[in-house]
Amino acid sequence: MRACQGNPQFDECSSRSTSRSESQGQNDFGTWHTNSVSVEENPGHSIHTLSEQGKQEQPVISPNKPLEDRRISQNFQVTHSIATAKVKHADSDDGNGEFYTKSQSEKPAVETSSPDGNDTMRSVIPIFVESKGEMYKLKQLPDFVKLRDFAESQDGKWSKVYEDRQKVLLVESRPEDLKPGEKGTGFNIVRATVEWDDINPETLFNTLHDADYRKTWDNKMIEGYEICQLDSRNDIGYYSVQPYWPISKRDFCNMRSWMEFTNGEYIIMNHSVCHADCPEREGFVRARSVLTGYYIIPTPSGGAKLIYISHTDPKGFIPAWLVNNLMGNVIPSIVTNLHDCALKYDTWSLENHGADTKYKWRTPKIDWNDSTKEVKDDA
Repeated sequence: MRACQGNPQFDECSSRSTSRSESQGQNDFGTWHTNSVSVEENPGHSIHTLSEQGKQEQPVISPNKPLEDRRISQNFQVTHSIATAKVKHADSDDGNGEFYTKSQSEKPAVETSSPDGNDTMRSVIPIFVESKGEMYKLKQLPDFVKLRDFAESQDGKWSKVYEDRQKVLLVESRPEDLKPGEKGTGFNIVRATVEWDDINPETLFNTLHDADYRKTWDNKMIEGYEICQLDSRNDIGYYSVQPYWPISKRDFCNMRSWMEFTNGEYIIMNHSVCHADCPEREGFVRARSVLTGYYIIPTPSGGAKLIYISHTDPKGFIPAWLVNNLMGNVIPSIVTNLHDCALKYDTWSLENHGADTKYKWRTPKIDWNDSTKEVKDDA
């Protein structure tokens, strides 16, 4: 599979609108694909699961149902004892961004430990959505648990590259983890941890998602639009950007996934995929997001703690050593711009969306320990 996309960085935040190519959807706040949700879903989509025999069952969910009725269903969650858990899983670590063709859909069985660490094994049946002849594996609770645990990892592999104690900001990096014989990108994984007392988690989550808000500040964006919505928590979108001179234009095709949790936490993450409606374009370098994640945690003061993970290969001729050495300068600027924009979001949303708006990216909250426990709120 060819390299497909990367992670655009946050840019300047301002109250003025900027001219750009408009399309039916725009991109989120640096998660590399669109925030907008299309009203009509692609009628060509179908959704599949893998049975214990590894066979596809189709269709599991009708693509013609309203989006709010196509949430990941508790019917796909099965709990077994450790001794009996034998559910076929797609291998999520094949280095291809969990992107499979039909012929690749059968993978060896994998047992996933339960998030609560008790003596049960919760195995989630993989759910695949077909779009334009290709299969995309939806992110479910174990994927978000994995991102959360990686974001909070303290395994001695992280090295400090920047710290501002006054702003409570720490930037770290680590080499990518490679399997034997695997060829890496050469680009380090970056982690930024910051706490803000003046922004609540919900506002930060909405800021990152609101495509219309992005139009007011992202003067580096050339074009952005939604390619397809896979379900209520997963979509695919396109984003192109003009970096600072002399870097060539980059574009990205990303699958984004998000989830809200009953303890007030949020996660948004994305990785690069390929899609028939997102071919490589002349004049652009197609970059790749190996993994980008935003883990938002409420603080005792009512503010938000953000852990931002980025592992991106910009492709082209940018040397990895240069990018790795510049992260200590680039990431603090990205985080500062995000903070400034999030401070303005609630006022902007009230003026442009109204007080009673129902954000189309909001979904029922999930219990970290049991994805069958969905809690609806008034968001």
